[in-house]
Amino acid sequence: MSTIGATFPTLVDFAKRLDPNGSIATVAEVLSKANPILQDMVFQEGNLPTGHRFTARMALPSVTWRKLNQGLDSSKSVTDQVDETCGILEAHSKIDVDLAALNGNEAAFRQSEDLAFAQGLNIEVANGLFYHSVAANPERFQGLSARLATTTNNIASGQIVKWGGSSSGNDQTSVWLIGWAPDKVFGIFPKGSKAGLSQEDLGRQLVPDSNNKQFLAYVTRWQWKIGLCVRDYRYVVRGCNIDTSAWTATDGFLITQLFDMVAAMYSLQDCKPVFYMNRQTFSMLNKQLMNKQANFLEWIDGSGADQPGKGGVRIPVFLGIPIKIVDAITITESVIS
Repeated sequence: MSTIGATFPTLVDFAKRLDPNGSIATVAEVLSKANPILQDMVFQEGNLPTGHRFTARMALPSVTWRKLNQGLDSSKSVTDQVDETCGILEAHSKIDVDLAALNGNEAAFRQSEDLAFAQGLNIEVANGLFYHSVAANPERFQGLSARLATTTNNIASGQIVKWGGSSSGNDQTSVWLIGWAPDKVFGIFPKGSKAGLSQEDLGRQLVPDSNNKQFLAYVTRWQWKIGLCVRDYRYVVRGCNIDTSAWTATDGFLITQLFDMVAAMYSLQDCKPVFYMNRQTFSMLNKQLMNKQANFLEWIDGSGADQPGKGGVRIPVFLGIPIKIVDAITITESVIS
């Protein structure tokens, strides 16, 4: 199994290749520390100004056991083209020039305020990766939950692993297993654009206050053009209907569900597989493991290529697959039918 980040380009890799006069490299490094899924994601430039188009095989040709002197029916495969769209996330930081001067170091004060905007965009993108829907908000990109929202009339229904118990209410959560790879599941940015979060210093400008009266401010423009491409749905698995009001430390269902999710993944050898769950689920998983004779969780050194410069960090691993905690995964999901 490949070391995370050692084989495929990530957002940090793209940031290091951008214009050295920009500040994007520093911003991307901050984001990767705050949100592990953005560090794990493989990114590539889309082939469309609005996203990425790919061709998927939807059906195989039929074959026949032929008798002597008997012909065959004609057959062919069926393909379809799929367009994955990108959304444009943007924010403007405006700081009164006199307020910045009070600090004694205007550059440091602006950076402190600007990083708050970067964190805000970071949180919104993380939420989007799991919960955005273009049906509800066409200006955004399609998240994972919208793709695996039901087992009815869904070509990817086999990638949904439900909790074996009886789930009810809007207090459910999910665990995700994603196999990142450039030809399977990856992040995209529009053709001809830059990867990652861009920062543009617009300098000193007159801006209106809440009463439409103007004052002089430092203005910074933040923009992120991003989308998600699931080219091969067999490399995304959702463990859903995890009833947070009914789970206990002794039933061990989370352990069973992780095993089922690994079995549902088509292959672990040609991608970067990673589990994602929230803090509550990770805590319950550990409690259930403590009540079993065999503990399938181990901890590995995370100071390698996937955690540059982070010596001493320990990463939990289940059956060789890293587990990452993502706060964007909620405990207020509805039951998946």
